[in-house]
Amino acid sequence: MFASENVFTAAILALAGVFFVLWALRVSKRKKPVAFGSGATVLPEEIKDIPAYNRAVARMWRLYGLCFFAGSLVALFSLEAGVIIMAALGLPGVFVLYRTYRRIYDKYGVVSYAEGPGKHPFGR
Repeated sequence: MFASENVFTAAILALAGVFFVLWALRVSKRKKPVAFGSGATVLPEEIKDIPAYNRAVARMWRLYGLCFFAGSLVALFSLEAGVIIMAALGLPGVFVLYRTYRRIYDKYGVVSYAEGPGKHPFGR
């Protein structure tokens, strides 16, 4: 029914989606604030409401994971369309993730992201 290339691509995209969703579940249950990426840290003193902050970050990653699930479903039927969906959602999604995280940090952070260098979790 489906071509083997389509199934392989859909499986890889679905695994990536599962990774992001599982990461979001892990993040939402943490007691310490989670940072945007590896190597960055967010100190507990920087966040007003850690559980709400972690839930917001988890929601962000979960939505990004859903993009991969959408790409995997489309890739089952058309490999080219699945690649186009991932190119349209995945790559620009990285920039959306960054902007979304900045908004989350501004909302829950003690110091706003825009208040100066060294006052935010990027570049520590």
